[in-house]
Amino acid sequence: MRIEDIPLSEVQRLWELNRGGRSRSPDTVRLIKGISSLRPGKALSMPVEDGQSIESAKARVENAAKTAAVSLKVVADRDNQRVLFELLQTTSD
Repeated sequence: MRIEDIPLSEVQRLWELNRGGRSRSPDTVRLIKGISSLRPGKALSMPVEDGQSIESAKARVENAAKTAAVSLKVVADRDNQRVLFELLQTTSD
């Protein structure tokens, strides 16, 4: 048997992606990675796919954020059929 050293970040990334014991589509994995890479002052958008409602697209972003353990501000842009999101800024008093 061979045991190798690996970065702890690799274990943590796989743990987050596999939490819940279910497999995720490549699109969902990319969404989770994108959300995980967000930094303060940056925002991302996800276009609504054909046959998808804007509500289900927004829910998909919110669920991916929950999986990534990240708090987001999520807004549905109905005019342009996309979902916008950024890190939720918390203030400490």
